[in-house]
Amino acid sequence: MSSLAGWWGNYTHDPRLLERMTEVMSGPDPVVENYQADGFAVTTTRPAVAVGGSHVAASADGNTVVAFAGLLFSEDPEQQRNPAEHCLKLYEELGIEFARELNGSFAIVICDRRGDQLLLVTDRLSTRALYYSCQKDFVFASEVKAILQYPGISRKLNEDRLREFLVMACVVGRDTYYDHTKQVPSASVLIWDGAEAHSVKYWQARFDWSTNSDIREHATRAVSVMRGAVRRGCMGAQRPGLMLSGGLDSRAIAATSDRRLLCMTMHQQECYEVGTAQKVASALDSEHVFVRLPKTFPLELLKEGSLIGDGMYIYANAQPLMLRNLLRTRGIDRLLNGMILDVYFSGLCLPARTVTLGRRELPLPLLVSPNNLNVCDHFIKGHQTGSVNTLDVLFGPGATSEVLELIEARVANVISQHQEIVQSKYDAVDWLEALGNAVGQADYLHVLAIDRLVPAAIPAHDSEVIDAFLSTPPHYRFNQRVYLHFWQLLSEDLRAIPYSSIGGPISTSVWWNWARTWNRKTRREITQSLRRLLHLTETRSGWESWPDVGQAMRNREEWHETLRTRASDSYLAAAGMVRGDGLRTLIEQHLEGKFDHTRLLGSWLTLEEWLRHYG
Repeated sequence: MSSLAGWWGNYTHDPRLLERMTEVMSGPDPVVENYQADGFAVTTTRPAVAVGGSHVAASADGNTVVAFAGLLFSEDPEQQRNPAEHCLKLYEELGIEFARELNGSFAIVICDRRGDQLLLVTDRLSTRALYYSCQKDFVFASEVKAILQYPGISRKLNEDRLREFLVMACVVGRDTYYDHTKQVPSASVLIWDGAEAHSVKYWQARFDWSTNSDIREHATRAVSVMRGAVRRGCMGAQRPGLMLSGGLDSRAIAATSDRRLLCMTMHQQECYEVGTAQKVASALDSEHVFVRLPKTFPLELLKEGSLIGDGMYIYANAQPLMLRNLLRTRGIDRLLNGMILDVYFSGLCLPARTVTLGRRELPLPLLVSPNNLNVCDHFIKGHQTGSVNTLDVLFGPGATSEVLELIEARVANVISQHQEIVQSKYDAVDWLEALGNAVGQADYLHVLAIDRLVPAAIPAHDSEVIDAFLSTPPHYRFNQRVYLHFWQLLSEDLRAIPYSSIGGPISTSVWWNWARTWNRKTRREITQSLRRLLHLTETRSGWESWPDVGQAMRNREEWHETLRTRASDSYLAAAGMVRGDGLRTLIEQHLEGKFDHTRLLGSWLTLEEWLRHYG
């Protein structure tokens, strides 16, 4: 992946320091650019298949240096080839406001000697994370483990943050496991003046409530911006790739592309979804590759993913990690994905609570004041197994309430910083941005950032797409109707693609949401429209579900040994942060199928893997 690291200070003792920082972040055979002069040092790395040009640029007098990691989504090929040079020109013209003019997936560092300051810049969704530590010198990097290479950087762990991660599978705010290492906020310019760091937001996620509520107008705009985003994302000499499932969202992205795509479908076996994707690729006159996942998936992904970034993400759904060798050997540096549509249209971007309908647990959009939602109650219920609280088993009696009180106080503190948003009773999406910040997400759209090892999940990160959907009123049923018209507008392109099912994500999110929220007549009309539009002639029999982490833990013997071995030599238990006997009890309960502790055990394994390497 594209990444950067460096420092601003007087350290000169180890000539290999930049090289070591690069090595811990980069993949095989990276393109590396270094710059070092007068107390400032930076290294950038990117895959060898990435577009050429330079990702480091300096002004003629050497007073301004720009280092760039990522991609710019532009129809100007020169901007794509030399993004650092483009950013340098914009910065010299506009100052810190230059970030407003950028469209892309990026992290940028600017050394401004005239202003005697260092600037760290993230994109709107923080898809390219930047971390920093200012204990002595100011050290920055795309991954925490590169910062840990710097001499004198404290590795003191924050036990409260570790417990937060175990309970919530994330950490509140911008903290990391370490006391002195933070993450730069999304859509921000963080400024270091040699004494303190402060950040300035250059963009805020806001719904435009004055927008026209004409459904067809919103759908037309959605189609238009999607086409533009895919076009920009597919420009350049490299061949674009598409993560093609059997669902409708990735097919819509395929239909908006005017280039032949390398289509990739991942699964553990040849199944109905793979066959459907092959038909779609054939209709597009595109090559299709079936990527067979190992039997241990997704647990091996969890082990590997826990060593990326800040170590605080569970990569159970970071499928693109499994594609990196294919992407490299095929010369692909642009990866398209249809995930954005399901998130934007299905109501998944709204606050939700779970309701039981028959035997199905379904998310119900929560359009009420966020003050009515007790965050800690939510997590307590998530760890309740019958009459036993799993957190009591893990931490011991009394410790659970202490941990939850701490989390509640930290969440309340972050939400209070967004009081204007929180008080807007029905502005649910803006509120979720505040809650997203509270629980450690980049923002409420962070779910669209597939993972940090692929160059870009286009068009999910395209600013025009984001702005277009933010101008859609966040009313749940309204969004569903926009989605239907969106498909109707794409029907001419999509009619050439053979449909044989409603599709994967659609059937579990949008379809069920329609089925329970609209009246019988409306459901019948939608069903008839979809059948006419999609030519549904077969049922979904034979559709294989995506491998589940909890089932993999329970059903794969090789993972039984891994879980028990990690528990017997647990870093957290040795440090007294969890009870060793309680941890073993939870593992045995899960393996025997008595209770489902997937989320907690996934968080625990993520922590153990990181701490064994970098603790």
